[in-house]
Amino acid sequence: MRFRHDPPNVHASISRSVPEALRRVAGLIGALVLGACAPGGRPPDALLRQAWEDYRNSEFALATQTFRALQASQPAGAEIAVEALYGEASCWNHRRSGRNIAKAVALYDALLDQHPDSPLAPWAALDRVRTRHLAPADQDIDFPQLIQDYAALERRYPGTPAAADAFLYRIRLAVSLADAAQAAVLATEIEAHLAAHPEEPYRSPLLKILAEAHHKRGAEDRRLASLVGALESREDDPSTPFFERSTAYWEIAYAAEFDAGDFALARKFHRLLLEEFPNDDRAFAAEKALARMDRVEADVRAGRMPPADRIAPSPQ
Repeated sequence: MRFRHDPPNVHASISRSVPEALRRVAGLIGALVLGACAPGGRPPDALLRQAWEDYRNSEFALATQTFRALQASQPAGAEIAVEALYGEASCWNHRRSGRNIAKAVALYDALLDQHPDSPLAPWAALDRVRTRHLAPADQDIDFPQLIQDYAALERRYPGTPAAADAFLYRIRLAVSLADAAQAAVLATEIEAHLAAHPEEPYRSPLLKILAEAHHKRGAEDRRLASLVGALESREDDPSTPFFERSTAYWEIAYAAEFDAGDFALARKFHRLLLEEFPNDDRAFAAEKALARMDRVEADVRAGRMPPADRIAPSPQ
């Protein structure tokens, strides 16, 4: 587990605003309560669990109060105190109303300086970089520097889940900025990583990024293989309608027809779209594509040049 109580990563939420003075008083009172916790009271572990529950529910003021009280009441370096420090940083980082990146970064730095060997240190280091990757919209983002920082985190914490996240973010940025030659190098790196990590939990998104790298270097057959692999290795959540497969079907079919000239694969995925998503907005376009490929093949067999009006519109 990443945490004692496994909190989610919340980047968008609404919280109540509490003046700083009141928060400090509440933290002091909370510390006194925790310090004098009677056998019938709530133990620190239960309070930590409650703080993360408040965090999940976007009650960041309440969560911050409890995290601070726990830090004040626990021995320096205690596991609960370190997690509470990370929790307070997470509150300032992930709240929407009243987000304070400077406070979050200061708390991440404190954790890294005071507890460099903590299991939470890699996550604090990653979240510190992410504060610049997910910067406010009015701030410029230095993407080349982010790539270097993610790479440094991978080297500093090899084999950790935080390093795996950093690899994904770095590769995503690097491929998006790459030219054809750089894309070829990155494609080799992704393929080597996947070969060395057969149980890679991010296999599907990495294969999707690999497909983009192959597209940039003009290797359309390998792009198609990566797109199909990304679809086959994807874990779908039936309770989340945003993760349906029609867009993946359309993307593969379109790339197969126009970029790779693989009509057999294009037909397969257009038909899957029609069978599984007959009411999709692209269903009519899929029907037209199937008819268009039939006509193009008929023209080619007859020695005729297919007319220019048989070019499909851009993928939706």
